[in-house]
Amino acid sequence: MAAGEKKYLPILLHIAAWSILVILPLYLNWVTNRAETTFLKRHYLNLVGYAVLFYLSYLWLTRKLLFKGKWYLYLLAVTALMVIMFFATEYGGEHLFPQTPGEIEFRKAFDDFMQSHGIPKRPEFPFRAVNYFFTAFFFVGFSAGLRLLERYKTNERIRKELEKDRIQAELVMLKNQISPHFFFNTMNNIYSLIEIDTEAARTAVHRLSGLMRYLLYESEQEDVTLKDEVNFIRNYIDLMKLRLSKKVQLEINLPEPAPGRPFPPLLFIPFIENAFKHGVSYQENSFIRIHLQIIDNKVVFLCENSVPGRQTTDASELNGIGLENVRKRLQILFPEKHNLLISMNSDTYSVRLEIVQ
Repeated sequence: MAAGEKKYLPILLHIAAWSILVILPLYLNWVTNRAETTFLKRHYLNLVGYAVLFYLSYLWLTRKLLFKGKWYLYLLAVTALMVIMFFATEYGGEHLFPQTPGEIEFRKAFDDFMQSHGIPKRPEFPFRAVNYFFTAFFFVGFSAGLRLLERYKTNERIRKELEKDRIQAELVMLKNQISPHFFFNTMNNIYSLIEIDTEAARTAVHRLSGLMRYLLYESEQEDVTLKDEVNFIRNYIDLMKLRLSKKVQLEINLPEPAPGRPFPPLLFIPFIENAFKHGVSYQENSFIRIHLQIIDNKVVFLCENSVPGRQTTDASELNGIGLENVRKRLQILFPEKHNLLISMNSDTYSVRLEIVQ
């Protein structure tokens, strides 16, 4: 529903409700073939009184008194208004719409009939007073309840908007943490290439400029496409391959072509960074395996690397800032829709991430 439609919906509902209250007595009067209209006129006079009570409570008293905790003043005010409106409508009904001779005769005949059957005559004023105050309390109570419900919905909407803003701010902060972390690690890799292979270092700088363009501009959006993210991963791996020796076995399986559907940026790169940082050895054989599959609405990412020179089974050493960052982003972006499993044994560190979009 559009914002404009939501804005006018309460007004339309008020008009519909009051229209029913106006039309229903006319319909009942027509169905019963009652020729007398005094009762109908007094009913509408009372309805005006109820409307005054309803909107004074709905538009003013609830916000000025009830919402500020002055409930006793609210009750006193609405009670005083009900008494004033009762006598105003009673006085107005008697003087503006007096009973016709036919109605007086009908009332007298009805009372005589009831008394002939042992039913005493009903006192009209107390009955009308009880009926009026019972109905008035209903209208006032409904107005307060309706205003409380609207206030709750408004507060809930504001709370959700604030929560959304907080989450977006946190996501921006987390993404901003990734960029310098990524840049720092990549520059260290290029620095190590300068003395080994100057031409490779130049190529690395050129590729790094393309990666940084993605980090600075495209990744600032809430979502990129999965295709862009896969291309970024592929370019990053190509950059890292420049410094790998033949002792490193690299196994890469990325979808080609990747889908163009929206996807959060920089979600997999901390795991891949971690693999190249801790999984590469220049003294012994090592390996890195990176697989990404898209199956219907599920994205399955697997990243494994060797743990050269380590015999510990404690994976906490390999869980740096970037991985903790990803955990937080996953909790925000895909609550109850992701499964992250990180494990390590004596020779392999493994990350498996499943996301349902």
